[in-house]
Amino acid sequence: MRCITPRLFPGEYQVRMMVSADGNGVDDDIDAGTFFVYPQVSIEKIDPVGGPVQGGTNITVVGGPFQSSFDLTCKFGDSVTSAIYHNSSKISCSAPRPMSTVRIGPTKFSVSANGVDFSEPHSFTYYISPIIRELGPSHGVADESTVVIIRGANFNALSPS
Repeated sequence: MRCITPRLFPGEYQVRMMVSADGNGVDDDIDAGTFFVYPQVSIEKIDPVGGPVQGGTNITVVGGPFQSSFDLTCKFGDSVTSAIYHNSSKISCSAPRPMSTVRIGPTKFSVSANGVDFSEPHSFTYYISPIIRELGPSHGVADESTVVIIRGANFNALSPS
């Protein structure tokens, strides 16, 4: 059986199923369980806006309204990870290692209160970790500015979301 709810306010609802064997009346009234309706969540900003392709970057999400729930999740492309609730306007999650659907570069990032309905996406960028080959000079003088040159590869500039 598949049912579609009407528009509901956030809260907890008891679901009942009325069964009729012949279609002329209710033969059985069954308690089908509890249905929770969460407010639609949104993202104001994420920090950082990118991380290395190896995954594991801890992302702080500011937005909401968030509620503590086992179904609170973050989605990177098609990869879904659990989120940690901090308060009604802040959660965090860890970026997974990209799958074939998430490659180096920008990917869609969204959050969900119920693991099904996701927010409008922001952008999270996966990048190859920088390689530092040289830093010079390796020292400076107090109370004076020193120009430091860093040489290497895979330097990327990320913009806030």
